[in-house]
Amino acid sequence: YDVGGLLYHYPGGNNTDYFEVYGSVGVDLGFVAAKVGSNYAFSNDNLGNEDNIYIYTNGDVVIPDTPVTINLHLGYEDGALANNKWEWSVGASVNFKGLDFGVSYIDTNLVGDNVDATVVFKVGASF
Repeated sequence: YDVGGLLYHYPGGNNTDYFEVYGSVGVDLGFVAAKVGSNYAFSNDNLGNEDNIYIYTNGDVVIPDTPVTINLHLGYEDGALANNKWEWSVGASVNFKGLDFGVSYIDTNLVGDNVDATVVFKVGASF
């Protein structure tokens, strides 16, 4: 379980700050892990007097006898920050000698500038 609140504060911004609450629940069975969650931003002047809801689910599936994990994500957002937006990603990750490598395909149902599907590569360290 994970529950909390987030304050988004943008120094020098004009009516850009807002607060949201979030919650999620997950289960990890070793070979498969899943999480569902939601974030809710309350209506206020900084969000144009409109609230915002984001609901998502994540899943990770370990491929047996390999170091590879398949990563899945599906999210839905509606309100001040997006209008009926669906987003999804499919990826794979592997840990090799303390380094995390991953690749993901990410897309949305939105059409227009800056919303094209993309592929993201990542490298990280765990310690």
